[in-house]
Amino acid sequence: FLPQRERDWCSVQLWARDNTPVDAMFFTPMRLQGFRSFSRRSTVIEWLDGAAMHWAPGFEKEWVYRIGELYALTGGDVPENMRFDQSLRAQSFVRLGKKYGAGYVIDEGQEPLPFSLLYSEGGLKVYRLPGSQGAL
Repeated sequence: FLPQRERDWCSVQLWARDNTPVDAMFFTPMRLQGFRSFSRRSTVIEWLDGAAMHWAPGFEKEWVYRIGELYALTGGDVPENMRFDQSLRAQSFVRLGKKYGAGYVIDEGQEPLPFSLLYSEGGLKVYRLPGSQGAL
């Protein structure tokens, strides 16, 4: 038996697997891990990716850089005064989506993002970034 949040997370992953291109890239909430497990889709970064430094020396520099860019943006625990407002978050997702080739955002924020909402499960929402390929 899984807690509801974990069941919602698995449902989002399965939806992504069944409804997005195989080469789709996602921004995922920093507090949730293992998106690749059921989705079979890529993420820009996950906290656990840092372990790759053990078999790919030098990777830790890119990992630290991406964590720095995305931690607050994707829901990492940061003080209230360091959080992005929704407009800046949206602009940042678009800019970083182009940089990293990501076309989708999975968000657990309370305020909706101004993108096409493709799927919602519990508190998790899947958005398509402007200019990216849509769901299948």
